[in-house]
Formats: sequence, C-alpha cells, structure tokens
Amino acid sequence: MNWLLFLSLAPLFVSSATISKLLIHSPNHLSNVEMSHVLSPIGKASSMGNTLLPAYFYGLHLCESLDYMNATRVHPDPEKEDLPWKPSTPFFLVAHFARDCSAVRQARTAQNLGAAALFLVDTECLCTDTDCEKEEGQQCEEYDPSLKDNGSGGDIAIHTVLVRKSAGDKIVKALRHDNQHVMMELRLDYVDYQMSSYEVWTSPTDMYSRYWLWEWGKVYPELKQHAELHWHPYIINGYKGWRCNANTPDLSCTTHCTNHGRYCNPADIEKNITGRDSVIESLRRQCLWETKEHEKFFDYAQRFQHQCYHNFDDQHQTEKPTTRFSDPKCISEVLKQAGFNEKAIEKCMEESGSVDSNATNSKLDRAMHSRESNEILQYPAMAVDSVLYESVLTANTLFENICQNMAFNVTPPVCYSCSWCTSDVAGCVELGSCEAARKHRHEEEEKKKHSAPRPRRHPFLHFLKWTFFLILLGGCIYAGWNYFVQQRNDLPRHAFAGGDGGHRGVLTEYMQLSTQD
Repeated sequence: MNWLLFLSLAPLFVSSATISKLLIHSPNHLSNVEMSHVLSPIGKASSMGNTLLPAYFYGLHLCESLDYMNATRVHPDPEKEDLPWKPSTPFFLVAHFARDCSAVRQARTAQNLGAAALFLVDTECLCTDTDCEKEEGQQCEEYDPSLKDNGSGGDIAIHTVLVRKSAGDKIVKALRHDNQHVMMELRLDYVDYQMSSYEVWTSPTDMYSRYWLWEWGKVYPELKQHAELHWHPYIINGYKGWRCNANTPDLSCTTHCTNHGRYCNPADIEKNITGRDSVIESLRRQCLWETKEHEKFFDYAQRFQHQCYHNFDDQHQTEKPTTRFSDPKCISEVLKQAGFNEKAIEKCMEESGSVDSNATNSKLDRAMHSRESNEILQYPAMAVDSVLYESVLTANTLFENICQNMAFNVTPPVCYSCSWCTSDVAGCVELGSCEAARKHRHEEEEKKKHSAPRPRRHPFLHFLKWTFFLILLGGCIYAGWNYFVQQRNDLPRHAFAGGDGGHRGVLTEYMQLSTQD
C-alpha cells in the first residue's frame, strides 16, 4: 500500500459520532439523578468538550421566530421584569418539545435567543420507561420523537438535546414550580465505533432504489463486518398523504394502498405497476430482510429487477414490453433462485396481517413509522450513524459517507483502495481496484459496440424492395425510349430527303431575298 496516500486519507476517516452525558450540579437533590436523554445531530455544533451553564425554562413553544422572550414566562424569574427580555450571560434553554413544528425550527429559535444549547423536554412517556408518570388518559409512545436534521439545519451551531419526560419533569419542576436556579453540564466526547451503522429507505419501483440494490449487492459483503445495515421499505401513511378514509376508500386509495388506505406507495405509470403492488412487494422484502440472509436479499432484488420488473429476454437480449412485477410465477422462480423458502416467506407475510383487511399490518406499520419518525421526505434516503444525508442514494455516495464516518483505527482496507473511485465503487470493490474497474467497463463498452445486433431483414420485405426498384427502373427506361421516338417522329420528313446527307433538301427551304447577285 502507498503509505503516503494512506496517511493523507487519515483525516477523512475520523468518526464524527459522539457520546453525551447530562449532569445537574444544583440543586443538590438532582445531582445524583440520571438524566435520560438523546443528543440530536441537528446542525454543525462542536462534537467535543464540556459546557457548564445556568438553565432557564421558557413556558411558550419555540415554533415561532423570536428575538426576545416574554419575561413573565421565564423561570426562574429574571431579575428584571421588563418585556421583552433576554439573558445577558450565556445560558442553557429548557422548553417543552413542540410537535407542531420541526426540531430544527425550535433549535433555530433557541439560537436566535442566544442559548448555548437547547434542551427539549418530551411531554409523553416512553412505553418502556416505568419511572415516567403519565397524566390521566395519556397514552405512552413506543419511540422517541425525531430530532433529526430535516435538511434545513445547516445554520444551526448549538446542540439540541431531547430530555425524556421522566428526567425532564424534574428539571422543569425545579425551574418552573420551585423557582430554583439549576446548573446543568453537557459533556461530549468522541466515540470510536467498532461497528458503524447505516439506514436506507427504498421503494421497489424507484429508479435510484433499483440501481442502488443492484450495485450494493457487490459492496455489502466487504463492509458487513464494519458497518451494520438497517434496510427499510419506504411506506407512505395513506390517511395523511392520500387522505384516505378506511370506511369509504376511493379509487385512488384502492389503487395505491393496502389495508383500506393505510399503507401506500406511488404507482409506476410507465410499467403499469400500481402502488398497491409496490406495497405488497415491499412487505415481501421486509420478510426477506428479517431472515438475516442479507446477501441472498440483494441477490433476490437483482434477479427480481432483471426477470420480473424488466421481464428481460436473455435469448434475444431485449426487454419485453410487459412487466411481470406482480406475477406469482416469476416471484416464485426468483425466490427459489435466490435460495429462499417460498412458503416461509408467504407465512411471514400472512402473519403480519392481511393486506386486504381494514386493520393494521405489523410490518408495514413499523416501516411507515420508521419513515415518519426519521422525517424521511424523499426516497430513496440514507442515514449514517443517525445522520440523515440529503444527497441522492447511490452506491458511490453511501460508500463515501460510511467510510468518512468511521474511526481511523477500524476503517476497512476497501475504503482506502476504492475511496477515489467515484465513478464505479461497486466495480472497484468487486475487482479490487479502480484501474481494474475502469478497464473492465471499457472492455464491456467495446464489446457492446461490436456485438450490437443488426436489425433483422425480413425476406419478403427484401423481395418487395427489389421488385419495386426493378419496376421503377423499367418504367424510367420505357418512358425515355418513348420520348426519344416521339421527338424523332415530330421532325419534317423532307429534312432527311435528298443527297449529300440531306443538305440539299434543307437548303431548298430557304426563301430567295435578292436576285441581283
């Protein structure tokens, strides 16, 4: 290996992941309480260091842009009651998490107010948190609300932290109800991941999703020991997105959705594939993924694309005009070729819930929640170590993001050998180097040029073409001969009479003009 190149790449592969601790130094009765929290990846805040500051609780939501706070809603009570008010010294801002707007907007408002960090206290209990006190009639939540960057947080330079309700209620009580001063410390440090993780959301009919599945099947085996893949099907909430009604679903919901409008996907108009077909195929792939045989999963996706989606004719090297996307026979063939137990997959799909009933499907519901909780607005989408990336999902972009996010001491060799092969990472990983990938791609292109099938000439059409040509040629010759004969017949007969080649006969036609000569 070229060690100069190796060392020059080192700064690119330093992990940006962090671990965090939230400590309370005063009041004393909170100093030993474990503050359960989640650090958000919003913005571009520094990833290291400790910050100890006083905290203020603001009793209004942060969905609107603010330059000052209403002093009557700030706790503990500020020394000056003048309105508007803003602390003159650095501080942490504590507020209740608002579900009416994104976490990015709330973080931006806190930053405008001068906060060094924002602590959003959840208002609902996690179902797994036995210490959390629910209000009467309140339901628990299975997952933390999403505090991921939705793509607009590039201007955020402060940390945003979600404090779970069981811990956050204690902080709010001390600030708001007891009017006590609270000193909080946020500790941040790097963590060298021995195993990175990344998430991907794809749709079986989307062009970029299909390309990624086709190429990543070559890359995945080289990274699976260093980066863990969490694959999710992209499922849309039909009640919110399509405004479907479970009791009276319209034609659009029936065509695009399953379970009476609950789970939907857009249709592939070009291939005449309905959104409902796409959802069912997504459910099948979810069952395939859960078998943990991930390399077989990619093999299935590649074969399905070739044989069912494109309905490719290997004999004539052409794509047939009709798709076999939802053809049970084609799906069965591909499952067997990829090495899956067809009956086991069908059982998995059935046990998750019928796609025709007016009820939830457990696997589709989980996939839909994964998309909503992570605020996935476009597809396909990718996130590496909980950081959502805006770039289009391709094998090249995902490979680059995974390698750059790994700690230097655990970066696999393939990251160094193929990091600069931006045009064909899959080929580089498969063949071992960028140069080999370029050479192979060039050879394939040349082979296609020379082996491109010439259009077949039908014998009957060939006969008709030559028959028409001969008739046209004969007609031209016949017309030319007739014209020549007609012109010859139109000349005066005596023009050719007399001796001397007919000259005398011609001269006799001249009129005498003078007799004196």
